[in-house]
Amino acid sequence: MEDIITLNLGGFPKDVLDFQESSIYLQQLLFIDYQLQLLIQNEFSGKQFVSAGHFELQGVSQPREKLLQLINYVTNVNGTYSEEYKTVVEKFYFNIIMAHLFYLNSQLDEMAYQLDLIHASALTPSTSQPYNEFIEFLICRYHVVGSYASNSSSKLIDYLVWYRKPFKKSQITANNWLDLLYLRLTTLLTHDGTGKLSFHDIQSLNFARNSIAVIGYANYLVKTSVLSLSSNHIVDSFKSEYSAYLTSSINLKIANKLEFPKSDESSKTPSQLNDFIYNLYETLNQVPFNYTIIKPSLTKKFLINSTLKTYQSQTVLINLIKVLGELEEYDEALAAFKTLRDYIEADLKQHEGNFDDILQIIDIYSTCLIKFNPLNTNRTKGFKYTSEDKVLVLLDEYAKELLIYLDVVRDSVGLTYDETHDTESFKGGQKVEPSSGLLSFLFKKYNVNILLSDHSHFIELVSQAWFSLGYYHYYLTINKSSTYPLLEAHKMKVIKYYKNSLIVNSTGNPEYLFNYALSLSFDGHLKEALKLCKFILKKYPESFKTWNLMVLLLTSFEANDPDFVKSDKQNASNGYSNGTHEAIGTLNGNGASNGKISESQAPLKESEKFINNALNIAGLFIAKHHQRDVKLTTEAKYEILQLKLTQLAVWESIYGVQYILEFLSEVFMLFHELFTVDHTQPKEPTRTLIPVAHDSKWSHRPSFIDPKIEPPHANGSSKPKDLTRRLSRMGKPNAVDTVEGLKNLSLNHNNRSSLTHHATTESLAQKATTTEKKILQDLWLWTSKIYLKIGMLEESEQCIVEAESIYEPNVKTFTMLGYLTSKSRKFLSLQELERSIEKLNKDPHNKIDYGNTLLGLCKLFIIDDEAERSLFISSKDRDAGIIRLKNCLEAYSLSWPYGANNLEVWYYLSKIYEIIDDKTLLTKSLWKCVELEDFRPVRGYEIADSFKY
Repeated sequence: MEDIITLNLGGFPKDVLDFQESSIYLQQLLFIDYQLQLLIQNEFSGKQFVSAGHFELQGVSQPREKLLQLINYVTNVNGTYSEEYKTVVEKFYFNIIMAHLFYLNSQLDEMAYQLDLIHASALTPSTSQPYNEFIEFLICRYHVVGSYASNSSSKLIDYLVWYRKPFKKSQITANNWLDLLYLRLTTLLTHDGTGKLSFHDIQSLNFARNSIAVIGYANYLVKTSVLSLSSNHIVDSFKSEYSAYLTSSINLKIANKLEFPKSDESSKTPSQLNDFIYNLYETLNQVPFNYTIIKPSLTKKFLINSTLKTYQSQTVLINLIKVLGELEEYDEALAAFKTLRDYIEADLKQHEGNFDDILQIIDIYSTCLIKFNPLNTNRTKGFKYTSEDKVLVLLDEYAKELLIYLDVVRDSVGLTYDETHDTESFKGGQKVEPSSGLLSFLFKKYNVNILLSDHSHFIELVSQAWFSLGYYHYYLTINKSSTYPLLEAHKMKVIKYYKNSLIVNSTGNPEYLFNYALSLSFDGHLKEALKLCKFILKKYPESFKTWNLMVLLLTSFEANDPDFVKSDKQNASNGYSNGTHEAIGTLNGNGASNGKISESQAPLKESEKFINNALNIAGLFIAKHHQRDVKLTTEAKYEILQLKLTQLAVWESIYGVQYILEFLSEVFMLFHELFTVDHTQPKEPTRTLIPVAHDSKWSHRPSFIDPKIEPPHANGSSKPKDLTRRLSRMGKPNAVDTVEGLKNLSLNHNNRSSLTHHATTESLAQKATTTEKKILQDLWLWTSKIYLKIGMLEESEQCIVEAESIYEPNVKTFTMLGYLTSKSRKFLSLQELERSIEKLNKDPHNKIDYGNTLLGLCKLFIIDDEAERSLFISSKDRDAGIIRLKNCLEAYSLSWPYGANNLEVWYYLSKIYEIIDDKTLLTKSLWKCVELEDFRPVRGYEIADSFKY
């Protein structure tokens, strides 16, 4: 029975090759079926029903030769077993396999004869659930193979008339053959793809009264039309007609009054409702953008109504949890999941520990681990009534339970993972030689008994489960590692679980690949991360954050070795500045860079070459979407914008800050190209940035040193009462002119001549979305840092003015002002930095901004403080501030990767350890500085991370 369970789950037994010598007929059939599927995968391009003659027309004879060998073997093996000892199911299984082989060999008469020997009606149900599921798979496969024998849709339609109960999620093999049935039916109905289907066409077929079949087939058609333009077999009105059908069906279900069933009630009606819900959402959830077909609000209403008509239905609760998660109603989703766990536990007791649908359980657990992860919930509304500590306690329980369920699947299917690496194998840093096993999944197939594609449902579910576990521990490395041993343990699990997801699914999901590459980068496995990035880009060349990460990795090697693999300039530059599309010119320098770098200069470095290539692909990507009139996602726009910033950072590292000043305009031009918004004539800003001297008079010791003392503007308002004109334009005219040029470009680079000299970003603030405002504000703050680096203080100040004009003042603008005034107006700088710290203490997940602010305080206290104009009123006062800084830095250094990998954090810790004369920790921190400096990228790897707006 274990072999049958394995086959139902989509695999073959781990020892299937040993079945060749087995005396058990069913095991021989499993071996033969495995050889058939292996032959199709390796010699028939993975296509189940393409004859060997097709390949012979292309001059390839090997498929026919191997096929004939297998046919001869099957014939000989079958003759060695007496017919009287074969069960009806075994004979049925053999006939299907033999008919399939005959079709591949173009023996259609023999194929039809084989199928007529035993009909599906001869099969009788068993008392064993796995065996019945095996029979269901065989019946579905029988009808698919039969449709090729008759070359008609009649067998397929007959099957769909009979198909009244949907396959479970764990019936992977049956579901795969159901998809093949839908594919074959579509091919026949559209006359080999020359026609298109309307939803009315589906309703006119004989199975139209079977809603299970209609919905399953319709969802298949919508899914394939979205995922592949070449497989679009439906008319434009199909989705709207189908949506109307579903809406009407759901409303009828809601209006249908059913009494809540008793626990011992065997009424068919609740079961039919369960099947309808399961079939609808199981297939619909595989359709991208399915909310355009059924509104989530209607789904929520329907499922809540269904809880009143079903008894302890896991199906209803699972789909309710998913839709509540999509609607960001996390408290309600969590409550529903708690109830679901009780249902699962009760069901296990009732069935003596046997799972009815293990993959359905794994799916909802991994979904909840991702949805309830604070890294996800804190970007949105989050939990309103459940504390984060309570959520984390529950997530820890869910993670442990999910591991148990994954063990069940591992044992059932015979999955293999890499268990050879202990904690030491995953230690970060360059001193420890990274294990070559970190990328072993690229050249080693761990599970040869699994012949499913990386896009199959089984592979996606199991890999998602491992990813959700790694993602959970990634959160713990950032926020919940109180000691270094605990931090190392969480880091090890991040890498281990991410790798497990890729052992199962090595190519099917670019997000899993990227997150693993990013984690390897954070942990110092730079060579492995670089190799993985190149692997990702071969399969997903439009993964722009992978391009960004790869370029940053190249700069880290160039930092360690300035002569690191340079490219021939003629091959590497690829010009692109005189490209045919405007976006390409803007992305890659629009010719200005070619005018700056003469041919006599050194050839381009690898980082320059690849950032140019990345931006060229991004330009083509933008052009392609414009031509198709398809909108780019905000995430894609942001990733492309980050590529441009990385290009300037690469140039800065090679040619200096002054060199990139003339390219700042291109950043704002690119922003406008990506985020197209309407603009109106704005007004001149009248706010002040730096107050006059008497407004910033110091009245008391810093609250950072003495946190019990409230800062003057502790309410966090953007305009403190004692600073009535905090924001003003104090720059020289040329400073205004410099920033005005950037500002005008960011507003409308296509109609720059029509803009007046004093156009400001306030117009954008009126029209753009909140996300666009935040992104543009960050661009202004990034520009402010560039000006600050070269001492252009007025320009830097004006950029902060623009940043606070486009979007509300916040910790980012406060901190930037703190940096700007750190030397000239120390008390104001301290006030601004404290203001940020005060807000960030209420937002413990904002580690990046917290780190920037903390480092600003370190600079102010340790570097810029002067004895004659000290912020401190006494040496004791200074010691207290330094110790508080030390505690904050040490705590932040336990946040991986943001604090643990931050060179400045360890540098300031070394300065503090030097002050307090702790030689042991001083040595440790200095070595950490050396380690990080040796392979320091031009920007932190975290900028390539997920979209954070």
